[in-house]
Amino acid sequence: MPQSVAILIFDPHGRALVLRRGPTDPWKPGHWNFPGGMAEPHENPEQAAVREVKEETGIPLKRKHLNYISTVVRQSGGHEKTPVKGTHIFWVRLRSRPKVRMRDGEHDAARWVSLGRLPLPVIPGLHFLIQQITGKPYWFGENTNYGDSADYQKALDILRSPEEAKAIQEAAKAGWESGYSTEEGGTRSYPVPLQLDQMSSNYQQLLTTGVDRKIEEHGGLSLPSRKGDMLRGKTLYWIPAPSSNYSAQNRTKEDVNFIVIHTVEGASGFSLLDPGRGASAHYLVQTDGDIVQTVDEKDKAWHAGNGTINAQSIGLEHAGFSYVQGEGSEGGMWGDTMLRASAKMVASIAKRWDVPINKKHIVGHVNVGGQTHTDPGPYWPWNRYLRMVWWYRYRWPFLASTTVFTGLSIAGLRWHRKHKS
Repeated sequence: MPQSVAILIFDPHGRALVLRRGPTDPWKPGHWNFPGGMAEPHENPEQAAVREVKEETGIPLKRKHLNYISTVVRQSGGHEKTPVKGTHIFWVRLRSRPKVRMRDGEHDAARWVSLGRLPLPVIPGLHFLIQQITGKPYWFGENTNYGDSADYQKALDILRSPEEAKAIQEAAKAGWESGYSTEEGGTRSYPVPLQLDQMSSNYQQLLTTGVDRKIEEHGGLSLPSRKGDMLRGKTLYWIPAPSSNYSAQNRTKEDVNFIVIHTVEGASGFSLLDPGRGASAHYLVQTDGDIVQTVDEKDKAWHAGNGTINAQSIGLEHAGFSYVQGEGSEGGMWGDTMLRASAKMVASIAKRWDVPINKKHIVGHVNVGGQTHTDPGPYWPWNRYLRMVWWYRYRWPFLASTTVFTGLSIAGLRWHRKHKS
């Protein structure tokens, strides 16, 4: 497997060194990047990192100074026939800012910059790499993260407004409560009772505890906590969906603009793991708060019934039924345990992919035009849910800023009293 390295070199003030590829460079001339390059066949990643930094910048590093971050493994274009490449990422903090001497002929300029204010243009995927490393959104000055503006606008044109979605759900609710007429003169009823307490005890048990057995049957692998995940006490499992149910891609932050909320109209959503289903979702959120990931976030799951939205979104299916009333928020069957787990995961996704937390970018399946699904139904507590997502996404910066402000206010009050007297 071809291997490459990338090295983030920080000065004492936390600014990173970036190099600009020269005008005659065969790949991305004029683009900025971190020092790094391909490893020689006889080198390990640390040796390659030390050599590349020396060749490109003249800065002498020692292997013991390198701090390993992660390895990104990818296929060009996401196609199974293209070679797999691995990029090993390191960082190092210097005690002083050295003079940069570009000796390799590939680069013509160097700068020490904040990670949040890189010079433009940068090589493809560099800003996404920064977000994955730091866990913080990356902004290109006044630009947005919406990639191809034409595709983003096309997606916005497809989505229904909250008012349209609500009208559709209310009509569906009335239809299920009265019973839909069939061509044969009969009545089509909802697949389960419309009241949670009227469901059989076996089915209620299946909703709450039956998922453990299904996870075991499918060989669910318990995943360690990833950077940015906020489940805390709940388990994230990995059960891969069949390759026939999704599109393998290598999406970056520029590609993902939306998060779509679904309900499975069932007890768990594990039917999406059937090879012939032709549908999938990135996550299956269970009633007990455990979550099963079935498709990698960088791949395109088939969940929204629209190719444009699928290409720009991450989908979460929730166990349960859209039109069943219960004791949860807004009169539905959605309990706090599930809602909190879902909100924490959506907050994590929004942080990783820089998706705004609002009803324009976190939508229900019903909001997707050109298809007939109406989930998550009229009982989904959108206002409360988005407040929860916002809180889990921003609570630590919010609490930190509040603490600092409170401390400054108290100090200012004490100073005023002291000097007034």
